Amino acid sequence: LFLKESISYDGTRYVEELPWINNRKMLPDNFEHAVARLQQTERTMLRDPDVATAYKQTLKEYLDSSIIEEKLKNLVSTTPDGGKKRQI
Repeated sequence: LFLKESISYDGTRYVEELPWINNRKMLPDNFEHAVARLQQTERTMLRDPDVATAYKQTLKEYLDSSIIEEKLKNLVSTTPDGGKKRQI
């Protein structure tokens, strides 16, 4: 019974609630901060080709190892409690 009530499918993956966590607090939305960090990284790579090469090689290794996956667009989805989660 617990499993039926605590596991749901959000359309792309299964979500399981942890039974010992009550009144959990959602993390603050840091989307703008993440975009600013990405823009700073891009500026750094434009200034220093060696950094750009190392960065691209590292991301390629992560992609090849399935540590990360490519997204074609920004994704925004809603959490069960109405919050939003984003992937950039």
